[in-house]
Amino acid sequence: QSATEQMAATVAGSVRAEVQHQLHVAVGSLQESILAQVQRIVKGEAQQAHILQLLQQGHLNQAFQQALTAADLNLVLYVCETVDPAQVFGQPPCPLSQPVLLSLIQQLASDLGTRTDLKLSYLEEAVMHLDHSDPITRDHMGSVMAQVRQKLFQFLQAEPHNSLGKAARRLSLMLH
Repeated sequence: QSATEQMAATVAGSVRAEVQHQLHVAVGSLQESILAQVQRIVKGEAQQAHILQLLQQGHLNQAFQQALTAADLNLVLYVCETVDPAQVFGQPPCPLSQPVLLSLIQQLASDLGTRTDLKLSYLEEAVMHLDHSDPITRDHMGSVMAQVRQKLFQFLQAEPHNSLGKAARRLSLMLH
């Protein structure tokens, strides 16, 4: 075997070993990624099932609080879709605590570009049910309302011809 053939065999062996190693690393990374995604989906489904159970038991405040603390806007929207705003806000006193109302307002206003109708209807009701005499509400309302006004302004600027513009402007006026 000549030196060239030996070198070619050595290079081929090294390349083969490196390709196998990189393939092994890539497969491992892909498996971890898939596992993380599946765990996230299962966790979301478990949270959704627990929230649905709370709703069925009539524990509205706990259900909203659970969704809001999950830091997943889709979970919050799931609760909003499942519960008619009239069921939440049509019964005095409002079953949602002031911190839950403030958090709901803040999270729903974070992205008005999607599910705008649902978000605006809940925002309007939630704003009307804030208790201005509550110390927690008084302490945090200014900053939350400033954020909401900014998000409403951005929405109206980005989508001036949106059919929900009137509702957004009405809500904006309520916040002043």
